Amino acid sequence: MDKMFRALKITLFLAVLFFSCEKPSPVGGSSSGDNPPADESGDVRIIWEAPKRVTSGGYPRVHRLNDGRLMLTCADSFDGYAMFSRNNGESWGTVRKCPMSQFYATNGTVKALVSVAVPDFAQLSSKHPHHPNRIIFAGNYRPRTSDGKTTGKTTVHPYTIAISVSDDNGNTWSETKHIYKSEIWNEDVTIGCWEPFVLELPDGTVQIYFADETPYYKMGSDWHNISVIESKDGGDTWEKVRVVSQNGECRDGMPVVAIHDDMLYLAIESTDYKGERLHPIVISNPIKNNWKTTVGKGSEYRFEPFRTSLKSEVVYSGSPYIITTDNYIVYSYQIADWWTPPAGLAASAQLAQAKQNNDADHATMEVQVCPKKEAGGGYFKQKMRAPSRPFPYDKNTGKEAAIWNSLCDLGNDEILAVSQYNGAVYIVKGKIVGGK
Repeated sequence: MDKMFRALKITLFLAVLFFSCEKPSPVGGSSSGDNPPADESGDVRIIWEAPKRVTSGGYPRVHRLNDGRLMLTCADSFDGYAMFSRNNGESWGTVRKCPMSQFYATNGTVKALVSVAVPDFAQLSSKHPHHPNRIIFAGNYRPRTSDGKTTGKTTVHPYTIAISVSDDNGNTWSETKHIYKSEIWNEDVTIGCWEPFVLELPDGTVQIYFADETPYYKMGSDWHNISVIESKDGGDTWEKVRVVSQNGECRDGMPVVAIHDDMLYLAIESTDYKGERLHPIVISNPIKNNWKTTVGKGSEYRFEPFRTSLKSEVVYSGSPYIITTDNYIVYSYQIADWWTPPAGLAASAQLAQAKQNNDADHATMEVQVCPKKEAGGGYFKQKMRAPSRPFPYDKNTGKEAAIWNSLCDLGNDEILAVSQYNGAVYIVKGKIVGGK
């Protein structure tokens, strides 16, 4: 009996020792999105935590303010909102309505609700020559029917890029100023200007990038370009709009810009030919050139950033975002790839069904990375790789959409994935490792 008892104790001890020596699972475990397995070569990857709900709303953006807080903006019920966090996104203060709010416009007897969409912002540096620490909040005014149900009431009010500024860290805001307007059309169409992105250059120049259809619609085309409008005095006055890129056949859209080693890296969604789905690319330019010449389809500054191309006639991948961290360049986009064409489906039907199934309503956020040391001369030499998905995604149905996403650098190669996930604002923290 004593021998059996001693043998049992030894067996239990070895079992405890074995399980206590197992490696812990990645942060977030099964409740997080797609954590790629460790690469024995030491190449780059992102370890994601679990998603956290922040507030209602959509099209969220988060940036670090000069006082260390995080500021989050989003659109909700046709108005712009802001929130602040003092502990790196662990908790958030009360959501505040910003001064950029919906309003009604009339043209004769016809009335339209003009809503706030796709807000973005940037805080100017503490050494800005005109307005140090000023926050510039930009939004996209979009005309809708008076009940708000249908967008594109362009016979009443044009699509518009507008700003409001705060010189006291977001406590109070200026009146809204319209800095670029599309046009009032003779019919109600969803045609105009879209998706502003705010950037400060090293010399203090403020830029707002946006997509614009206005000049092409006049010619009967559905092209988009990427345009930029600049301010040399911290947002008080704005210069004439100029075109940054246009691929000459289809569309360039949804611009976001990151700066690295005196280069501007512009992430956009684009298509190369009719019938191709939207996919993300990068356009680069030296800061000293600053888009003096429009970047066309065959330009040396226009390039494929990914090790595995996302170009497809079936899979949709759009709404890009790009940031830099201490050691990496990080690129996100939303991708819908849950539907594949059934065998025998005619090519003529494939595109229509792909657009219906693999669309923004069935997309999720995907993120790729490359080390900064691989970026040079306006290119990513070994290209973006290690795709991962911060949010759960049902590849059988395309449900649980994580769309209109953005990224924020938290420092120490930690990032925040920010998403309109299932109709609300969610965040996921990630840690980039390897490849340095």
